[in-house]
Amino acid sequence: MTDKAAAEAAMRVLVTDLRTEMGDWPWTSATDHVVITSAGGWTTTSDDRPKEARAGFGRGRIRYDAWKTIREAMTDPERGAWLYANVTITPDGEHEFFFEWDRRPSIYDYDDDIFTAKPKSAQVSPLDYEWLWDLKEHPRTPEHQPEWMKRMLAKDARKRNPANMPRTKKAIKAEVAWPEELAPLAGDLLWAEVWTAISDYMVARLKTGAYPRLANKDERDSWGAEADGLVQDVFGDVSGVFVEGQPLAALAGLWRDWSQLVSHTPEPEGLAGVDLSATAVYSEASGPTQKLFDDFGDTVGTLIDSQVFQRFGVRPEA
Repeated sequence: MTDKAAAEAAMRVLVTDLRTEMGDWPWTSATDHVVITSAGGWTTTSDDRPKEARAGFGRGRIRYDAWKTIREAMTDPERGAWLYANVTITPDGEHEFFFEWDRRPSIYDYDDDIFTAKPKSAQVSPLDYEWLWDLKEHPRTPEHQPEWMKRMLAKDARKRNPANMPRTKKAIKAEVAWPEELAPLAGDLLWAEVWTAISDYMVARLKTGAYPRLANKDERDSWGAEADGLVQDVFGDVSGVFVEGQPLAALAGLWRDWSQLVSHTPEPEGLAGVDLSATAVYSEASGPTQKLFDDFGDTVGTLIDSQVFQRFGVRPEA
């Protein structure tokens, strides 16, 4: 909230101290400039005194502290805090304050216009991270964010998106192989389709940035739990395509291929008791149909677990 009284009191301190700094030397005007963020700040004074008059300059801290008070007192819950300010005084007692809320100031050369574009090689200040820190302390609503600020925030959001973190980017690009115990299914057209669907859904999920702890190398203790969440999400995606609402005959075909290729038995146990003309509805399954669902789910779960491990090097926590 703004505090007009506090701001005005600090302004009086600032103007009084700047007049004291001018001393008895001849001068016609003096301007105190300031740029402040939550990470730090910069202030300087420009005036037309002789050079020898400025040799002992050392009162800036008083004015810097006054500027900080003014800035905090003027902070608005929607507009945030101003970015640059100055005050100009004259010997006849006049003074005028200026506050810039939108243009980005860049401290590069004290003799330059502080708002002019600087060469890319210039070590300008404040840097992006300082403004980002300041925006956390003095947030602005979107309508009060100038374009440069919006671009900076968008760039930071992309950088912080778990999908763009090195662990996730590496996981998305990883080449995955069938687990050894289920490798015989790789040549089966139906199971190859399931494997591809698992991969596609997992990559799509990872690209949403929905698994920040799994992406963060410093949250190793949380990897297993978040990996399990990824497994459950992908399992739901795959089940929605290959199980729920599909003819039981299609699911039985997958399980028959598994039985022949993996367990080397012609027909899965209990399959004869399944009504292959029915539609798969997991919540209504029982008896042989329930076993068909469970057996299919166990195999799909193993395939998903394998892909997670190959991509992230972590086993999901059951």
